[in-house]
Amino acid sequence: HHLDALLVHVLDHDEVAFPFEGPLRLRALEGRGVVDTDQDAQARYLAAFSAWQSEWRERLTARGVRFVSVSTHEDPISALRRIVFAVR
Repeated sequence: HHLDALLVHVLDHDEVAFPFEGPLRLRALEGRGVVDTDQDAQARYLAAFSAWQSEWRERLTARGVRFVSVSTHEDPISALRRIVFAVR
């Protein structure tokens, strides 16, 4: 049998863009985690997130799994089109 696999990674806009600046106190929505940030947090977060996402994309692609990342801020029709085209 031949199976196709597609992973759709749905992210909140804030996870993708991290639009926060300056020192912040971030509380986890799941669990009790609290992180205090500094003014450089945005750049570090975006770099780490990009590296993490690239690593997963490479791992999945190496195993024949297609990877599509969509944002909750994205137009739903555009997101759905990208998902459908990834399956083709």
